[in-house]
Amino acid sequence: MATEIIDTRLKFQLMFWYCVIGFSALVLGYFLAANLLTIALMVCGVAWLVLLPYHAQLSFKVAVGTFGSALILPFLPGRPYFWEFAALLGWSGVVMTITLRNYTHEFKDTMRQNRWLFVGLAGYIVVLAVTMVYRGFGLRILGSGQVGGRFYFQQLVCAVFPLLFALIRVDEATLMRLIKWQWLMTGTYIISDFVFSVASERFWVILYFLELANDALNFEIQNLQFGIRRFQSLAFFGQGFIFFMLVYFNLRDFFRSRAIWLLPVAIGTFGISLLSGHRWVVLILCFTLLFCGYAQRFFQWHNVAFVTGVLVALLTFVYGFSDRLPLAFQRSVSFLPGVRIQNVTRTDADNTMKLRKTMFTVGLNLIPQYLWMGRGFARYMDDWGAYYDPTTITAHINQGKFYNGFIGLMINTGVFGTLFMLTFILTGTRVAWQIIMHLRQYGCEDDFSRICSVVAGFWMANVLAFLILHGDSEYAMKTFSLQAGVMLICHVLLRRRLTAPDAQPA
Repeated sequence: MATEIIDTRLKFQLMFWYCVIGFSALVLGYFLAANLLTIALMVCGVAWLVLLPYHAQLSFKVAVGTFGSALILPFLPGRPYFWEFAALLGWSGVVMTITLRNYTHEFKDTMRQNRWLFVGLAGYIVVLAVTMVYRGFGLRILGSGQVGGRFYFQQLVCAVFPLLFALIRVDEATLMRLIKWQWLMTGTYIISDFVFSVASERFWVILYFLELANDALNFEIQNLQFGIRRFQSLAFFGQGFIFFMLVYFNLRDFFRSRAIWLLPVAIGTFGISLLSGHRWVVLILCFTLLFCGYAQRFFQWHNVAFVTGVLVALLTFVYGFSDRLPLAFQRSVSFLPGVRIQNVTRTDADNTMKLRKTMFTVGLNLIPQYLWMGRGFARYMDDWGAYYDPTTITAHINQGKFYNGFIGLMINTGVFGTLFMLTFILTGTRVAWQIIMHLRQYGCEDDFSRICSVVAGFWMANVLAFLILHGDSEYAMKTFSLQAGVMLICHVLLRRRLTAPDAQPA
């Protein structure tokens, strides 16, 4: 009797689930025939729930691997990057990792030792939220002329990276593969640049999958007006490829027996990056190499003498042939005193510097107006400043672009946002310096140590550039959050070598 009751219940349950599956199939079939977007959203929702326990690892791997790439999620409004999608997964990944207590055993120590970094991070998020409510934000929906919501979105989703990276379990080999992949994937911008600027229109379908570099459209207009052909993607790739080389070779290798082929490759890559016309490439790479050299104990008299000789030879070539080189290359070296370049390039470079100096002064005068409550990152489509002000100063003010990180933060986020972001940046700088001093003490002879030296040196270079030379406040969290998270992992793994040198990292 009991067996029959059990069989009846099992049959009833099977019938119930068959009905559920059949009904679901009918509903999905209806939506598939009626609206592909709806069925896609439903499938994505189910996949999101199924993969929920793995969101943290997925977010980490996708974000680190694609952060410097042009890859976007195709056919979605707003053209979101892959790393933006990964950052969204990171928020649910953090919740699941903490709930399941699946975080690394160094998590509490990391939080305690870097508490001011997370205080600055949390405070900046609060300031952004208050600014959004007070000033408004626009996503260009429902007929609104206000835009700029993308800047809020990117910074808010990126804020998860330091906390996420402090939580997850990762080993040296995985981190190295992802960082090297990130640097190589910068080459995807070359593809999108080429398709947009050189290839015929039938190749534009590729742009459904790849985003353009920030200034690609402006550079194409500049080429049509003044004949200066610039490719911003070359700066991204040149920088990334040089970093990739620094993983496999110590700085000393570039000036010893391997210099016969390493040095020409490095110099050639650097020269290609200068075809972007960006002067900041020179400064970023020089500062990064300076801190890498310090971490690797490179600055000994014979190495310095060799470097000096190479620099003298390169400068001799530049000064001797600068006016016959491509215009974009001339623009990149226009900051050198007394260098000969063509008038069109000199005019373009000087105008840029004059604009930035003017915006610096204008920004200083605007700070009192937005001292306590920043103007925010919202912008308006109906901006007529470019029409009645040919200097574009009014347009830059309306867009909140001042080409200086500190001034941009003071105006766009106010004194509180600036203090929290500076707390975040300076605490991250302390972590970078700890990594550098660790490598100086214990050596920098393996691939992972060299990656740590590049990551720390690149942070230092970005901080100097952001606060002193050229920084956009709307990209502050995007610029530093993932780097901060990677540095936290690097610092943990380096210290783990001291406590358990023979143990496999978790």
